[in-house]
Amino acid sequence: GIDALFDFTSAAEAIAGDVEYRCLYLRNANATDTMLSAVAWIAAQTPLAGSVLAIGLGSSAINGTEQTVANESTAPAGVTFSEPASFGAGLAIGDIPAGQHKAIWLRRTITAASSSSPNDTWQLGYQCETA
Repeated sequence: GIDALFDFTSAAEAIAGDVEYRCLYLRNANATDTMLSAVAWIAAQTPLAGSVLAIGLGSSAINGTEQTVANESTAPAGVTFSEPASFGAGLAIGDIPAGQHKAIWLRRTITAASSSSPNDTWQLGYQCETA
């Protein structure tokens, strides 16, 4: 995962359970080529029992500004979350032109009565063709 994207799970959060959301953008940094048929998935799920990552495509259009939420515990409107573990099951993003981006939301769920942890890792995968 991205260092410090989600905060540490405190003992109180682990006991009560906690759901937090983050938004990031998959950006095509290429100056000329379009990312064709881009797909995103969870390449490595969190290794901790009681912690699960899910992803969903943002509600804004390609190269749009994604919605804001009140706080990290507020779910984004209109975003459907899932846990695709492979390219074949991944979220179909579509084409991302050179220099543009698409929003992807992350949802981390800590199940009530879990153990607290200073380290919880995960990895997103993405793949596309170029033209």
